[in-house]
Amino acid sequence: MMRLKVPNGLLTSDHMRFFADTVGIYPADVGVIDITTRQNIQLRGIELQDMTELIDGLQMRGLSNVQSGMDNIRNLVGSPIAGIDPEELVDTRDIAKDIDAMITNDGKGNPKLANLPRKFNIAVSGSRDDFAHTSINDIGLRPCPNKESGE
Repeated sequence: MMRLKVPNGLLTSDHMRFFADTVGIYPADVGVIDITTRQNIQLRGIELQDMTELIDGLQMRGLSNVQSGMDNIRNLVGSPIAGIDPEELVDTRDIAKDIDAMITNDGKGNPKLANLPRKFNIAVSGSRDDFAHTSINDIGLRPCPNKESGE
């Protein structure tokens, strides 16, 4: 199984077609795509000889599996309607990507953040509704209006 890093769950139709093509070469009960509760993707049933092509395809699409499992910070979650929520105070999409880049050293790996307690979770919420459920994460970031300006 290969778990990816998909900050804020942001995927395109090209990403999804790539995942489907990747697992589609295997029998249906072997090649499986999981969408996780942390807005992430897991590809199951991939054989070792196909990994180079998979990793190259991920990199071409700006995706990675660096520090996606074991004792690392799990996938950053954000509002599933970030960028289209008319009530959001902050669009969390770029914030989630920037935090992930900091954690993974821009996808190169960051040993300083690679031996944490199991399943360390971060969420970034962009609205008062807190669709990212920041309170159930180890670190939860929520926006608040400036007291003087209201922004």
